[in-house]
Amino acid sequence: MIMDAEEWARELFGDSELGDPRRTKRLVKLASNYAKNIGSSTVASCGGDESEVEASYRFLRNDGVKPEAIREGGFNSTARMTFKENTLLAIEDTTTLSYKHQAASELGYTSNSPSAKSKGFNVHSILLLSEDTGRTIGLIEQSWYCRDNATYGKSKNKRTRDYHDKESYKWEHASRVMTKRLGQKTQDVISVCDREADIYDYLFYKLNNKQRFIVRARENRKTTSVEHKLFEQVLLTPVLGTYKVQVQQKGGRKARVAMIQYYSASVELVLPKHQKNKGYSPTLCINVVAAKEIKNAGTDESLEWIILTSEPVNTAELTRQVLRNYELRWRIEDYHKAWKSGVGVEDLRLQSKGNLERAGSIFAFIAVKLLQMREIVLSSPDELNQDTPATHILTTDEWKVLWITTKKSKPPKEPPNIKWAYKSLGKLGGWHDSKRTGIIGWNALWKGWFRLMDKVESYTDARLYF
Repeated sequence: MIMDAEEWARELFGDSELGDPRRTKRLVKLASNYAKNIGSSTVASCGGDESEVEASYRFLRNDGVKPEAIREGGFNSTARMTFKENTLLAIEDTTTLSYKHQAASELGYTSNSPSAKSKGFNVHSILLLSEDTGRTIGLIEQSWYCRDNATYGKSKNKRTRDYHDKESYKWEHASRVMTKRLGQKTQDVISVCDREADIYDYLFYKLNNKQRFIVRARENRKTTSVEHKLFEQVLLTPVLGTYKVQVQQKGGRKARVAMIQYYSASVELVLPKHQKNKGYSPTLCINVVAAKEIKNAGTDESLEWIILTSEPVNTAELTRQVLRNYELRWRIEDYHKAWKSGVGVEDLRLQSKGNLERAGSIFAFIAVKLLQMREIVLSSPDELNQDTPATHILTTDEWKVLWITTKKSKPPKEPPNIKWAYKSLGKLGGWHDSKRTGIIGWNALWKGWFRLMDKVESYTDARLYF
């Protein structure tokens, strides 16, 4: 059951240390208002109450309220929820938040393009998932930074600069702060990263500190094998098995079912020449998994993943588990969509860097709430069957108003099931399932949600007079 907005805000931010209990109380109230009115402006989220609007803006403009402290309260709440889980997947990646209004002058470029017009933040996040259920637990780390506009893109001294001064250090930094928050529970955490994390320093750090990881390889590195580099070496091992992957339609790519065969090996990576004065050992022992699509005559595309991991891969089932865990990496992309398209973090019009970061940090956790709500109705057939009532995600007033709006008839005595609620919200937001996937996009889902909340508010107000 998803918590109501007030309970959720207290659970998440009630113990935040902002230097004054009144600030913490205001944070809880502001987060609750935002969560009740997802996608709305600060003024709209306060319901037109002028005193609430003023207090909210006073909080967001207060330089004494550190955005890091707002996020820390949320991280600590997430950490408390991890101890009942067996294995956790720490899915991480970086996204950009772009702005064009007045505050942009304080921000950094978000791309290398010399014609780039937008400036903004780069934000690196770690989202924790349960390996057993695939469910999102919460944010455990999020770092905001702006690139130096004067020096960004000047990479002539890329290999001579200290690793800790490079943007690529963000992966190790994220692991270090996550470890501080989770303590001994870190031993049950597997970091799952895409190719940008294929950095020798980062791999060395993870292995040297006995931290678990799954990282997609970018570099076809040298190994101790005389004849072959990394990619060729693992693909020459025996095929362990096959499985099917549903490839979604994207851009000009058609949806298809890809047949994947997979392999595994243990290799020794050779220390790159430019790393030899850093005190690293000459080789790095690491496990490798390869997944390669069996060529389909109907397409020129072919999936291929080479994955570096600390996890054992000496059986077909263990190898397949590494691939399953890597396939959950898409969740961080869905989180970014929820944050931008669902909550509207890039629509904020606050006029300074600090104000934007304070509001955006609250929105970051509301995006998790949206993601969790969506997972409940998509995660398994058991939760979409006739036995799960709509009250699992909607209040009694909400499902009844949704029924009246979409069915144009008197609601039944018993609530309909959760699958009906999910599809009805989508239809209210303009979804027609034209691609026959049954999956509702963020924009349609939250447009439907906002419309429902407006109708519920009108229904509640009208009931006061009768």
